[in-house]
Amino acid sequence: MSSPTNSNVRSNDDDEIDLIPLVQALWHSKITVIVTTAVGTVASLALSATSPEQWTASTYITKPSLYSLYKEINEKDAPAKASPLSLETKLYSTIQNDIFYSAMGVMAAKSVTLKDAPPKSGGN
Repeated sequence: MSSPTNSNVRSNDDDEIDLIPLVQALWHSKITVIVTTAVGTVASLALSATSPEQWTASTYITKPSLYSLYKEINEKDAPAKASPLSLETKLYSTIQNDIFYSAMGVMAAKSVTLKDAPPKSGGN
């Protein structure tokens, strides 16, 4: 049996932090810590109270292609097949419905007032 020598034993003294001197240093500078925390809290509350709320939303709407309309109608009619309406009539009806809903969307968009405002940046 061999016993460990001093050269093989690693010293942990360099890796340790003494908590007692750390707590003493914080206790002696407690006024600085409290004042800094209070100033930061007051500044953040003042900033949040004075800055206006700003909400941003965006969307992207595309018109369906005739192929997608044709595909949609064929998928709906696959089980039935006994429909008296022709494919052209169904496509026309679908396009008319799209135009109607687009017009309703335009009318609704005109009734909404939009405010142009530059987005807030971190420097403001």
